[in-house]
Amino acid sequence: MIFLGQISGQPSKPKNDQVIALSGKVVDAEEAIPLEFATIRVFSSEDSSVVGGELTNKAGEFLIKLGRGNYYLIINYLGYADKIVGDIDLNSGKNKKDLGAISMEKSVVEVDEVEISAEKSQVEFKLDKRVYNVGKDVTAMGSTADELLQNLPSVEVDGEGNVSLRGSQNVRILINGKPSGLLTGGPDALRLLQGNLIEKIEIITNPSAKYDAEGEVGIINIVLKKDRTKGLNGSFTVNAGYPQNFGGSANVNLRKKWLNLFLNAGVNYRNAPGRAFFTQSNSFADTSFSSITDRQFTRGGITPSVRFGSEFFINKNNTITLAGNARFRSGENITTIKYTDFDEDEVQTSITERVSTETESQNTFGLDANYTRTFKQKGRKWTADFNWDRTDDQEFSAVAQALLEGQGDDPVDQQIANIEDRETFLLQTDYIHPLKRKFKFEGGGRASYRTFDNDYRVESFIGGEWVPDEEFFNRFLYLEGIYAGYAILSQEKEKLSYQLGLRLEHTDIVTESEMTGERNPRNYTNLFPSAGISYKVKPSTTVQFSYSRRISRPSAWSLQPFRNFADARNTYEGNPFLDPEFTQSFELGMLDYQKKGSFLFSVYYRYRTNVIERITVFENDRARIFPINLSTQNAFGLETNVTRDLFPWWKLSANANFSRAITSGVYEDSTFFADTYILIGRANSRWSAKKLGVVQATFSYRSPRITPQGRSRAIYALDLGFNRDILKGKGSLNFNVRDVFNSRKYRSVVEGPGFERTLLYQRRLRQYTLSFNYLLNQDRKKGRRGGRRPGGNYGGNDFGY
Repeated sequence: MIFLGQISGQPSKPKNDQVIALSGKVVDAEEAIPLEFATIRVFSSEDSSVVGGELTNKAGEFLIKLGRGNYYLIINYLGYADKIVGDIDLNSGKNKKDLGAISMEKSVVEVDEVEISAEKSQVEFKLDKRVYNVGKDVTAMGSTADELLQNLPSVEVDGEGNVSLRGSQNVRILINGKPSGLLTGGPDALRLLQGNLIEKIEIITNPSAKYDAEGEVGIINIVLKKDRTKGLNGSFTVNAGYPQNFGGSANVNLRKKWLNLFLNAGVNYRNAPGRAFFTQSNSFADTSFSSITDRQFTRGGITPSVRFGSEFFINKNNTITLAGNARFRSGENITTIKYTDFDEDEVQTSITERVSTETESQNTFGLDANYTRTFKQKGRKWTADFNWDRTDDQEFSAVAQALLEGQGDDPVDQQIANIEDRETFLLQTDYIHPLKRKFKFEGGGRASYRTFDNDYRVESFIGGEWVPDEEFFNRFLYLEGIYAGYAILSQEKEKLSYQLGLRLEHTDIVTESEMTGERNPRNYTNLFPSAGISYKVKPSTTVQFSYSRRISRPSAWSLQPFRNFADARNTYEGNPFLDPEFTQSFELGMLDYQKKGSFLFSVYYRYRTNVIERITVFENDRARIFPINLSTQNAFGLETNVTRDLFPWWKLSANANFSRAITSGVYEDSTFFADTYILIGRANSRWSAKKLGVVQATFSYRSPRITPQGRSRAIYALDLGFNRDILKGKGSLNFNVRDVFNSRKYRSVVEGPGFERTLLYQRRLRQYTLSFNYLLNQDRKKGRRGGRRPGGNYGGNDFGY
């Protein structure tokens, strides 16, 4: 151990026969949550001199070696009142003394007659993960999951809803540490997940062998709310916004001695406008032409959802958790597309309008079960989990296309049916067994089975009857089985900790196309090693190196062999012959924890093979977009995260990720190459005063980048929020503006032989939201909010090393 007392003079070291091991555990007074990085200082009762000190570990525990004598402790932790533990007598014959659990109260201080209430940080940085506490973000009220992700360090959500981490879309997204039916349905799934259900979001950039090997750049884990506070408590929220955004939610918890019941229910109605603008020019040997596509759309609908569950505390060693969720979506989406065509002399030749009206309904159901068994031996634990999800999705569209001016395409009347059924089963077990000399063994297994059944049909009204369009008429079936086992051995010493892990995964995938009769089975078995080593340079500073091998399997959407018909001139189709990507990931990081903030610095390198890229080709005047295993990629980067409490009422956090990615590949005798530098940054400033409220500003920026077929332009956005407590702290009003300058627009250029295509896409316009929140049997000043919970296995797994 390194004594903090060495900073303020050198205390004499006790002789071996006089060494006493003083230990204890520091926890939150309200919820008994362990407090990591609490500062322990030891003073001599005789002269009040500093004789030693330490920081608590992840479990809130500390161990300090002292000589015989009388002492007292002063414990400091950011946002909590200092704790004094006196009358510590180490003169007895025993060589160790355990102080047990030491509770700390959250602090309330006065600054210029303005009361400031301490609370949990909005963003917490650790070596193995970053944690975003949703309830502390005043710009998050009334948001959906994809909007919340835009506030995370190094995370982006593009115009189509695709999520990227450190510049890559190959990131695994989980709910409560597991795959979930709430995330099925492509990029739009996150748009349907209401933020009121979410407690926190974790980013894990180099997970250990315990977790899925899926995801090139790591894991984003969405933790849903589940409280364990004793008695009846809860929170209720209503919100209204413009463009149309109305909703309400209730989070209620009832805890008895042996039973904990929780309920999260909500309903949300949105009618969100968006727009896209394409310009396209083609120059071939025999002809040249260009066009402008102007797409205006609204996505509207109502989404009620509910999540409920219970925990049964059979005894101190056995707990059973049962939970279920349901979500029902119904809506109408209207898209109006106007095509303006020009000849080689840039003279307008025609204007065509295409209007699509889509009605959709989606029902999602899920069940979860967990059994946790602990033992007398400290740290020994066995868990078993079962998960089932099913989603039924139906979309019906009526399409009318008409020529408004000039000569061009014939009028079209079409109807489209898109019916999808998705189902997932998962079984998982994990075991942890501490060994001698501070070694620890972990092992477990997982089996998951997933089905995806998509029936897509297009019919055209010809000659007075509806005629099937064979080019857009197919049923696609996707079957996936993944079976995995892992083993991890680790050791944690005073300064040095390390971990070695190995995961085995067998993948069995079958795709079938009813139209072509094609059946494409794929199966492969892979080993995924992981390693991590950390060294405590001093109590507040730790350095860690980690390595993992990962896989990115093509999604069911990427494997569908037929085209999407939403835009007749810009179609997307899958590729049933895609192979998985593989990534070797290395990362070196340093975390310096200070009393008024923290500093995290990381450098990383990734090597990818079989990289899946979207390619755009033109057939006549139609753009066809499809994925292929194009290339290899080398990516280098560095990331910094800083948090700082400048004053008790002013908190700052900032993140910057700078990387370089070199991508190269060949497709049909054409070489694709990109060497790009990327900067992703985010800064957050939060001003808090009890009598005035909380003001928060978040600014995000992403630099331009080069792609294998073109480039994308820079994007920036500013979000503002204001929160004020009312009703003696039982209620609060929140007002926020997302994208103040209406600048969150995605702009790109795609180039190829004989064509150039530019795109401007704005998925959502500037949003204003006003909300009211009310607490039941909770004290806002003490930071007790619905959904916060003290760890545990179910619903809040501890990732990393």
